[in-house]
Amino acid sequence: MKRLLFPIFFLMAACGYQVDGLEPITVSVPYVVGDHEGELTEALAFALSRTANYRYVEGGGEWTLHAKIVGDRNDRIGYRYDRDPKSEKLRDNVIGIENRKDITVEVKVVKTSTGEPVLGPQKIKASIDYDYDDPNSLLDLSVVNPFLGSRQPSIDFSLGQLDSVSAAGEDAIYPIYRLLAKRIVDGMIASGDFDVD
Repeated sequence: MKRLLFPIFFLMAACGYQVDGLEPITVSVPYVVGDHEGELTEALAFALSRTANYRYVEGGGEWTLHAKIVGDRNDRIGYRYDRDPKSEKLRDNVIGIENRKDITVEVKVVKTSTGEPVLGPQKIKASIDYDYDDPNSLLDLSVVNPFLGSRQPSIDFSLGQLDSVSAAGEDAIYPIYRLLAKRIVDGMIASGDFDVD
């Protein structure tokens, strides 16, 4: 009978069910340092609220999760040859078409009442790759309209399938922050330190 109870308890905990007597720990998340628009702070609150172990509260939680962005890199990783706009033959120069964005966050969790450390400080990193159109390539930014015989901007008509490097980089922040928040909360759960007394 004991062998059967452990797997059932484990499955219930993994699905978000709570067993009587195991109250979730309340966790406050102050504004993340370096999170200019608040997207990472919001992602952390959302990730905490999706677990059975923790309950996000705006202030006065048993624990406080402090985080700051300590690294933000953007490296070009994909290239292609440019084409001559008239003959459309390949040129010798290459242009960027794909970047990798890396963000590193330093996290620590403390007991709110005493300031005593619970977890960390620990650095957590996430990255994502994204494609874009090079703003210096005439063929990427415009198409010849066969009815008018003139060039028109292609990004205006792409319905979001084409994007400039700056806009694509900004859009890449959201999935990175969600991934970072998930890794942070998963790390808190895996630590096994749920004693708040």
